[in-house]
Amino acid sequence: DENQFRDNPKSPRTTHVKVSDFMSEFLNTSSLPFNVKDYGAVGNGVADDTAAIQAAVDAAALVKGRVYAPASVYLTGQIVIKNGVWLYGDGKYSTIFKLKSGTNTHVFKNYKASGSEANAENWAITDCMIDGNKTVQSAGDGIYVEVSARTASDTFNDSRWLIKNVFIFNTKDHGVETIPPRTSGGRIVNVDVFFCDGNGFRLTGADTKILGCETGSTGLAGFYLNSSSCQIDACKSYFSGRITAASGYGFQLNASFGCTISNSVAQDNSASGFRLENFSGRVILSGCVSDSNSTAGVGTYAGIDIADTNWADVNMVCVERRSDGSNSYQRNALLITGSTLNNKIKLTHSKIGSAVVDAPVHSSSTATAGNHITINAQDGTQSISYAASIVPDPYAGSTALIGSLTGAITVNATTQQHTGQSLNFVFTQDSTGGRTIIFNSQYKTSWTPDLRPS
Repeated sequence: DENQFRDNPKSPRTTHVKVSDFMSEFLNTSSLPFNVKDYGAVGNGVADDTAAIQAAVDAAALVKGRVYAPASVYLTGQIVIKNGVWLYGDGKYSTIFKLKSGTNTHVFKNYKASGSEANAENWAITDCMIDGNKTVQSAGDGIYVEVSARTASDTFNDSRWLIKNVFIFNTKDHGVETIPPRTSGGRIVNVDVFFCDGNGFRLTGADTKILGCETGSTGLAGFYLNSSSCQIDACKSYFSGRITAASGYGFQLNASFGCTISNSVAQDNSASGFRLENFSGRVILSGCVSDSNSTAGVGTYAGIDIADTNWADVNMVCVERRSDGSNSYQRNALLITGSTLNNKIKLTHSKIGSAVVDAPVHSSSTATAGNHITINAQDGTQSISYAASIVPDPYAGSTALIGSLTGAITVNATTQQHTGQSLNFVFTQDSTGGRTIIFNSQYKTSWTPDLRPS
């Protein structure tokens, strides 16, 4: 021991260590990253680094290891991520993978099994930038995710993958795309997608979670879901519909089931901020904001568009701020059409400054009946000062307290309303009493109940 060494400084102390044992015990080589530059990558944005990067990925796949790409610009063709491989760079603005001219396919894709071998599972792409170089491509996503049906070599039913801290731009098609059947278990975190000609995020696989992501200036919708059990939280979509305005929704759920969108913002998109369509069902939109959308035309689209959707729970803010300084585009909060039933919809509808808004429910709506719709203070109480003629606003409160009647009063028809609303009036006569109350024919002041069984 140490004291013995001090007592006998000249005594020999030799230890024999087998080098291979030392390396295995203490170095754990499988945890070391496979540096793409060790495999020949140049990273000058000119040399073709495809083979070098793929070689590093293939080597890492043998031990389910990590691939490291130092800060550089790597000109590359398609890279296939293998089972268990985590590829990472020095940051989303430092390590750049640029698709070389005429590749016409995705920059990254995971390995899809064609036989009994394993699909790519438990893989990751993090801390890098992906440039789709779309002006010299005819097709291609930033990251494309697809696996086969489960094989004998697959460990899990879900493929479980991660995309984190990635900046994707200039792709000819979508930023991130998932394809069923088994792309479930995926996580997309802090990913920005800009100037893609398709969707920013296009999810057609199930059980994917998206957290803290942004998309802007996409050709189609920012976020597009045709899936089940997906969750989107704290995300933002703006300037969508750059190529096809009618498809420029901030968030579009098509035939989706059991999905949730929470704490997310749709702003300045060409169509509606949010759209539920094609028999989407049992979805939740909570704590979301639809801000100044419908930039394709004044009043063309509402803050949220719901068509052929059932059993949804929607709770959101719709606001118009006149983003370009002159036009108020998002004039309505809700457009609801088709076979849309049994939904619970709670919205606020407002404007900022000199912006202009119209009735909360778009005039093209045909399916307000059969849904529970609450807008602004609709379920509350409003106070209306006495005047000889009043026009109630049902969205200001379902119970209207009318000031003391000092004369006759006429209650005119409402100018904005939707099917299923009701108004309760509370009148107080003054000391003179006997004041006349005249209701427009819109109101039912007496009726014969229908006693037939329903």
